[in-house]
Amino acid sequence: MTNKPINRKFGLVTGIACLIFNICLAVFKHSTNMLPGATGLILLLAALTVPDFLNPIRIVWNKIGEILGLLNTTIILSIMFFLIITPISILLRLFKKRAIETEWQEQKISYWQPSEQYEKGSYKQQF
Repeated sequence: MTNKPINRKFGLVTGIACLIFNICLAVFKHSTNMLPGATGLILLLAALTVPDFLNPIRIVWNKIGEILGLLNTTIILSIMFFLIITPISILLRLFKKRAIETEWQEQKISYWQPSEQYEKGSYKQQF
């Protein structure tokens, strides 16, 4: 299976991104670092002439992206848990409220909660 279109797209996108980054450095920071510009030009030339050369670079880049994605997801979900779920749980415990019924009650025959019944007309005109 050939990855030429994928490699070409990768080279063009990352090359242009490196060149834009280099231009932003020159304009806003007044820095003349040649590394991003040279990297961008090399990636662009490789994408236009020999896209297969970019395959190992693209694979490594994708793996780094996957690792960063997992790391970011873990961090974001942990922050959301500790900033949203934990305070709600603490408040519910302070006010002795239960979001769901978890205790066994001997006098109850069933814990089944009947669903609300709707008329057929409500399905035809939903909004």
